[in-house]
Amino acid sequence: MTEPLPCPFCGGKAEYQSSGAISYVVMCGECGARGPDFDIPSYTSHEHWFPLLREKAVTHWNTRKIS
Repeated sequence: MTEPLPCPFCGGKAEYQSSGAISYVVMCGECGARGPDFDIPSYTSHEHWFPLLREKAVTHWNTRKIS
């Protein structure tokens, strides 16, 4: 499984979190920066989506604009 890179704003440790029981998000524990929430579709089994959404949230967080 992919792990989140450090925060692009402050360099702090970023972690994935479950936002309630229906979504995943990656947030910085230092400055509070966060990526988008990835929600579980309401018509599916929740257990199936947890690893997929976690990976999607981390991949999105780790995507950096090349300057």
